[in-house]
Amino acid sequence: MSWHPHRRARHVRQRVLQALEEIQHTGAATARIERELSELRSEQQRNGRVLELVYEQEMHNIRELWQLRQSAAYAEAFTDEQPLISVIIPTYLQTELLVSRAIPSILAQTYPNIEVVIVGDGAPPETARAIERLDDPRIRYSNLTVRAPYPEDPSEFWMVAGTPPWNAAWQSARGRWIAPLNDDDAFRPTHIELLLDAARAQRCEVAYGAIKQHQPDGTTQTLHSWPPESHRFGWQAAIVHAGLRFMPMQLGSGALGVPGDWSLCRRMLRAGVSFAKVEEIVIDYYPSLLWDQQRTPAESQ
Repeated sequence: MSWHPHRRARHVRQRVLQALEEIQHTGAATARIERELSELRSEQQRNGRVLELVYEQEMHNIRELWQLRQSAAYAEAFTDEQPLISVIIPTYLQTELLVSRAIPSILAQTYPNIEVVIVGDGAPPETARAIERLDDPRIRYSNLTVRAPYPEDPSEFWMVAGTPPWNAAWQSARGRWIAPLNDDDAFRPTHIELLLDAARAQRCEVAYGAIKQHQPDGTTQTLHSWPPESHRFGWQAAIVHAGLRFMPMQLGSGALGVPGDWSLCRRMLRAGVSFAKVEEIVIDYYPSLLWDQQRTPAESQ
């Protein structure tokens, strides 16, 4: 026997109301879950920031900076008429560009009192032979016998590649100021002179300029910002008071999702290191990831 139309309509309305009620309960549950997830994400971010501060030794860096500023060596970096400048270069497999581009750009500086400190990251013997052929007493080269246990994840690797040779050169530099350089980039001729003048004139511990990024298609881009920003600041465009060597690059910064160079800059900013900026382009930058896509991450530094 078929249902009466009115009874059927009531049944349909009841089902619809039941479905709407279930949807409302589901929506409320979904909203509650989203709120809980948001709270968890916020807590995770807070915990992550705390871990960063602990890992980056913020209070230690502040104390060390205060002590540095009270030392005689700190003041001498600003008062010495022609202080020694240490250019540091970590290197691995870019021997040809190292000796044809990077080193010549250093030796062509308008500022004369320099040393070049090159450290290989387990570089091949050809690197030592190529540097020896330059026969310049201002150049010192050493090679790490074992490469560090770099992260297996490619993105983490790129964040920290070259950290151990950077730190070795950073610590062995003899100058009152340190000017980092990548082994495939080139200083502009007045790089050191401009940045040293700016640091001394403004009595700042770091001075940096603009970066000219060269891309394989022939286009260029100028990278610069004030204050320093990630991906618009690079140590190859800077000169650093040598007293700041108590803050090295950190091999574990990749695990925090932070490139090693930016991690160092951020630690200095948090500690209160004083920065100065010049508007001029001081470095020609050739990002290796763009210039040689055929290389594996382990081969490109």
